[in-house]
Amino acid sequence: MGFAIGLLIFGAALWLLYRLKARDVANCRAVLDLALADGRADRGTTPEGFAYDQRALLQGTMLGRPAVLWSRTVRHPRFAAGKRRSSEFTVLEFTLPQPVRGPLRLQPAGVLGALEGLLREPAGDLVAIDPVFDAAYVVHARPETGVLLILDPARREQLLAFRARMAGELPASSAAGRLSSGLVLGTFQLHGSTASYTLFGSPVQATAEHVKAAAPLLLDLAAAAGFGGDDALRHVP
Repeated sequence: MGFAIGLLIFGAALWLLYRLKARDVANCRAVLDLALADGRADRGTTPEGFAYDQRALLQGTMLGRPAVLWSRTVRHPRFAAGKRRSSEFTVLEFTLPQPVRGPLRLQPAGVLGALEGLLREPAGDLVAIDPVFDAAYVVHARPETGVLLILDPARREQLLAFRARMAGELPASSAAGRLSSGLVLGTFQLHGSTASYTLFGSPVQATAEHVKAAAPLLLDLAAAAGFGGDDALRHVP
């Protein structure tokens, strides 16, 4: 009898989890106006050196570009126990009509950057922009990217305003502020023919609203990086 009751409880928990997940996907669809994806899966390694698996939840056209919303599970070491644990991320990815000139990654100063420094040697692609911007974002780029042309004063102001809007009053100049912002802000990345924004947290309405707000900035960066985008995206109003 106890075994049967346990199975019933387990089945009810699975059903509830399925219903909650379906509701979250429906909320993301409503925010992003994308269709259900074909469920294709992918795996790889993050720029920080962590292995990940991801599954496509939504797909379609957003701001005139093909877009996919991924649910990503990142596996990374658990230092205290010598084990591995997982974290969930929401990834909005655009396919560009042609490759950008060179890779670019704007990572909020915070948790992932600190972990990257612990796990591997510096990549040698760090770029200093200005003290205020460098306190908010860690910039990774190669010389061919032309990052100082992409991150002109106007775009830096837009990115700092976006940070303030999404992270609230967290001070970019303090260690606590940088640590917290690494959890509530996402990473902008351009690589080849893709542009992506990766945000900590599973796909729910709040993360969907966040990546939607980041999308115009992401495509503006891609346009400035030379993918041949519309002039209207050169700067976000």
